[in-house]
Order: sequence, then C-alpha cells, then structure tokens
Amino acid sequence: MKNLSRKIILISVGVLVSCVILEIGLHLTDHSEYNRFQNDLASGLLTYKPHSTFHDSESCFDNVVQVNNLGFHGPEVKIEKEKNIYRIEVIGSSFVEALQVPLEKMFTSLLQDKLNSNKSLPYIFEVVPVAFSGNKTFENILYYLRFGKELKPDLVINLVTEYEPRGEASLKLDEQGKIILSLSKTSQDSKTVMIKNTMRKSKLLMNIYNKLVLLKGTKRNFFLFSKPETADPVNNTTSTSQWEKEDKVLATFSNEVLSDKSKFLLVSWPTPHIEPSEYNGLSTNLERIAKKDNFSYYNLEPKMTSEATLNARSTVWTCNDHWSTDGHLYAADVIYEYLISNPKFITK
Repeated sequence: MKNLSRKIILISVGVLVSCVILEIGLHLTDHSEYNRFQNDLASGLLTYKPHSTFHDSESCFDNVVQVNNLGFHGPEVKIEKEKNIYRIEVIGSSFVEALQVPLEKMFTSLLQDKLNSNKSLPYIFEVVPVAFSGNKTFENILYYLRFGKELKPDLVINLVTEYEPRGEASLKLDEQGKIILSLSKTSQDSKTVMIKNTMRKSKLLMNIYNKLVLLKGTKRNFFLFSKPETADPVNNTTSTSQWEKEDKVLATFSNEVLSDKSKFLLVSWPTPHIEPSEYNGLSTNLERIAKKDNFSYYNLEPKMTSEATLNARSTVWTCNDHWSTDGHLYAADVIYEYLISNPKFITK
C-alpha cells in the first residue's frame, strides 16, 4: 500500500514538474497573447483588458493597438456625457474595431475630427467605437446593452458587412415572437468567467484547449478571436432564412436604440470575399429591411469606391481585407457627408 502511495506521489510530482517545464517552454516559444482578452464579469461578453496595448501586424502593416477603459480599441471614454456633447456610437465587428490602424487613423476618430472642425454645428462631437471582431448583429445588441447603453448616445450607427447575416446565432423568442435579450449571469456563470480569465494566463492550458477545439471542429473559440472574420469559402452565400433572421435582429436593435431615445442608422460595406451574385444582395436586402422596419440605411460602398478610384489608392490593405488607412479616410468622408446632408442625425 505504501509503495502504491509512493508511486502515485512520484507520478504526480513528475506530471507537475513536466507541466511547469512545458509552461516555461511555451512562454519562450509561443508568442500568442492569450492574456490580452477577458470575459466581462457582469455579462460574460469578451473584451480586451482595459488600458492594455498589443501588436497587430501583417506584412503590410504593424500597429500598436490601444485598449480604452471600456475594453475596446479606441480612445478613452467618459461615461458621463456633458450637456454640450453630441455622442455618436458606432457598433460593429472587425471593421469598426479597426485593429490594423492607430487610434488617430480610425474612421471613427477621423469622423469626430471632421464634425468638430465644422464650426456651424452647435455641439462638441464624440464618436465612440464599441466593437469586437467576430460579432454578429445579435451580439452587437448585447454589446450595446452592456457597454453602449450607459453612454447615452444621441446616435447609434451599426456597420454591417455580408458577414453578419451569415450564421447568426440561434434566437430565443418569447410567446409574442420577440427576441429574448438577457445579460443576467448566475453565480455559477460568474465563477466560470473567472476561471476562464485565470486560464488565459497559462499558455499550456490555452494550447491544450485550442487543440481540443480543433479536434471537435468548434467554429467559434470562446476564449479568443485571433483572426478577422471573412466569408466562408465553402458557404459564401446568404440564405433566405438567414435574411429573415437578420431582419428580426435588426428590427430588435433599432427598436432597442429608439426606446432609449437615441437615433439609429444602419450602414453597410461588402468585403472583398463577397460573391458577385451577393454584391448587390447585401444592399438590396438591407434597404428592404430598413424600409420595412422604419429605420434609415446607407450603403457606403459606391462613394467609397469612387473616392478610391479618384485617388488611385485602395480601400483595403494589400495583405488583409480590412480597411487600410486610406479606406478609413474614405469611410469617414462618406459618413460625414451623409450626416451633413441629413441633419436630423446630428441635431438633438
């Protein structure tokens, strides 16, 4: 019996020492920044660690991402809004998150600068990005409810690409057929969130987890999203049922914003992966949905493409399908022109 106990102790010590050695080795060889993410304790939603920085780079860009007090790539945000402030909140996924460019070159920052340079406008404008890569429209609503709502925006702009309608999360409906939106967390959920946040500090545990994800074929990694969303090369079309679901989600989002006495504007951009048959389908379907559900919609693509052609500089990076610094400039210009042409969006 004593020999058996001794063997168990020796094996346990051996496993522990091996794990420590592997952990040290992975810290030297695995440069992935798992610990830059966190799950919000109140909601479980994924953000970056507030007030942190990290690198995002590919062959054609190298950017130091600066995370604000909310846990998103963007400038610091004062929660309390002063009376002379007109706050515009831009909700979306990776195109709004804009990890590829520095803060001052994000289209949200450029739009803010353009609005504040217009001395005929009576307010000081704040343009706040609330975005996380990989989010679908339903998740954008949850991020709005958790992080955006308390900022009391005067205008909410939701940027949609053809990525959002595809694979929208399964929706839970109430007896009236309305989407159930809930951010409540049980004590068990909170403990799970804390465990996951702690696990990210171990590169060994994260590597084991990622291998299990690959073996199971899990499409969405709950711990982190390291790659920008792109259209699925196999299933790169949006079905009728997916558009019906997107209709319900967008209607819910606009109604949620309007119930908070804010304005709602939907804008869109088709990413380069989109099929020719889908190119016009995105704007056509969104325009139909906006008209049906009584909110405003604007397609950014025609004027952004026109600016790119005029300047002979592409909207996207040569090594990445997200907006380049030029693309962000075009987006700011086009949205600014639309807002100035539709003053109801920039007046209280």
